[in-house]
Amino acid sequence: MKERSHPLVICIPIALLVCGFCPQDSQAGVYNFLEPEEFVIHPDFMGRYRPVLFTLRSIGMPEVQADNPLRKRYLLQDALGGQAEKLTIEQQVSYSAVLLRRKKYADAVSFLVPLTRRHPEFFFFDCHLALAYHRSGELQRAVDTLQPVFDRAWPEDWDKLPPEVREFVVQSGWNEGLYKFYRDTEKLYLKLLRSRLSESRRAKGKDADFQAVDPLFGDDKGPVRFGNAQGKFTPGEIAAGEKSKMPREAPDMVRQLLLWMPDDPRLYWLLGELYAADFADSVSKSDAKSKQTNLLAARKIFNELVQDFNVRSLDLQERRHTLNELEGLDEDNTLEEAERRLAQDADKKQQPLPIDADLPFPWRAFWVGMVSGFSVCIFFFWQVREWRRRRTT
Repeated sequence: MKERSHPLVICIPIALLVCGFCPQDSQAGVYNFLEPEEFVIHPDFMGRYRPVLFTLRSIGMPEVQADNPLRKRYLLQDALGGQAEKLTIEQQVSYSAVLLRRKKYADAVSFLVPLTRRHPEFFFFDCHLALAYHRSGELQRAVDTLQPVFDRAWPEDWDKLPPEVREFVVQSGWNEGLYKFYRDTEKLYLKLLRSRLSESRRAKGKDADFQAVDPLFGDDKGPVRFGNAQGKFTPGEIAAGEKSKMPREAPDMVRQLLLWMPDDPRLYWLLGELYAADFADSVSKSDAKSKQTNLLAARKIFNELVQDFNVRSLDLQERRHTLNELEGLDEDNTLEEAERRLAQDADKKQQPLPIDADLPFPWRAFWVGMVSGFSVCIFFFWQVREWRRRRTT
């Protein structure tokens, strides 16, 4: 008797295959081609970026008070499971992203190690594997996995990509500019891994509360110091020499890393420093309003780090106190107001049109209805005549 396949064995690859046929935009770090909408690198912290960050944090939580559609889709993809031999390259990358978002790092390592050996030219698998090692506490393996990728599979020159890989990333929404940005962000992540590995060795493997942001930006004289010319924290200011140490893309690179690791408090602190220094660009057209918006974003981040993440750094405590006591930093027409406006706009989209809305008369539907009704009447009249004729005969 022929053995029948379990329904899930058939449904899993079909369900993922259907989703994977549509080319989608992808992002650096965690490459999920099935969920491009989850990535919004936007300087509007409260209105656009922060809600996405919170949604991404919820994906790895075992329970939440109020669920969201993105988390529900991740739970479904996680429950369906993955069968590497039956999935396309794109689906394998996306499923490994599901394991990372769901914080199943051991499962991600088991799933990815064979794929990195089978497809060494597709750097996505190595990037995911490095992140899985990092998040499971194996920093040395993370460095050893990511470091050779740039020479072996991710060349600096776009034209040096293997044709099949370049075709793959183009179909996924990439161009040469995005390719460079994502590669630079991955290299910044490698710098973060090396820095934290060195700190771990100095602490002899013991967990210690961090007292400063990661030294991701700097020069031969040292990392960036977020302060004025005297080195003192001053809201909205950063010394010109320190500012020159950071690339113009620094805010977006940090935002990208945070979307990649949304629950990393140290990266969150770094983003707060960029806002506090008024270095993070703003959607506001007014310079004064832009500065106030950035300072309010920094204050929000610093308060969350102390209250929600329980960060105990004295420098962070002082920065938070300075921003909380800063005069003129009110809440009128600021981030919270923007958040309320977004919620109101969403409600308006769900409301039906008013009865007296000035809508065009549906002439096409009117004439189709008239012709159809006339035809039905003729047919009915013909049926009545035929019925009467038969009764009289």
